[in-house]
Amino acid sequence: MLNKMPKLLCIGIAAIGVTACNATSHKYMGVDTMKRSTVEHARLSHRIDTRLESGGLSATAKAQINAFLAISQARYGDVFSLDTAETPTSNTERQAIGQYLASLGVRLQDDGVITNSTPGEFEAVLVIDRYVATPPNCHGSAQTRQTPINQASVGFGCASRSNLGIMVANPRDLIIASDFQGASAQTASKAARDYRTGAPPSRPALSSPVNSGSGGGGGGGNN
Repeated sequence: MLNKMPKLLCIGIAAIGVTACNATSHKYMGVDTMKRSTVEHARLSHRIDTRLESGGLSATAKAQINAFLAISQARYGDVFSLDTAETPTSNTERQAIGQYLASLGVRLQDDGVITNSTPGEFEAVLVIDRYVATPPNCHGSAQTRQTPINQASVGFGCASRSNLGIMVANPRDLIIASDFQGASAQTASKAARDYRTGAPPSRPALSSPVNSGSGGGGGGGNN
């Protein structure tokens, strides 16, 4: 019996060692690694004919703009800007394009943009800057639900962030929030009145104003 004690003691020590390894195999990675939506910047561009007619923008230019908006599936949050050649008529052409876009509910940025496609005479490049949010994958997390120090797992709050990435109207707000204009009692009362009377909701403008003009190349961020 005494001869078996050292063997049992060794087995007990080995078992304790294995248990300790299992307890520390999943280290807490901190809240900074919580899954978030990925926001990426995309830029779409299309060359259009800027020749003017007596009534303003030519029918050809209008057809080109309409086709570009349809193919790109223009949506709320898109930022529209224009790259034009430095010609005596460029300001007039830009004004005509801006007026036509405004009739479609699109706001053209006041500041121009420089693209890799240098426009020639009677040409302009219409640019759409868009931010796209990709929700996180909330399944298959390698980290356990419980940690040795009882901290939140890497998937904590993932469902809420996934829903936010899907529902956000302008994904750019996940990177740089728009300035808060204050609560509007008029807007709130109009929404309630339209709901009660069954009035159709007003259509918002496709493009949203931003604090600064459209930026340069594509980028990304996590939120």
